[in-house]
Amino acid sequence: MGSLLDVDAARALFERARGGDLRAISRLITDVERGGTAAREVAHEAGSSTSSHRIGVTGVPGAGKSTVTS
Repeated sequence: MGSLLDVDAARALFERARGGDLRAISRLITDVERGGTAAREVAHEAGSSTSSHRIGVTGVPGAGKSTVTS
């Protein structure tokens, strides 16, 4: 399907998300899931942010890891 945002709009949305705007966070998650240039830009900026977090999900087979992350 591809991203619905251009790169400048994605950057602006990312800044709003960093400020705690829940709608911006939701929109970014949707945009990253869809892929495209703007999504790659957001992912790059989020990855280079000093305040980003990486979360690991582990568990035995059948524990529901994929369900939790979907």
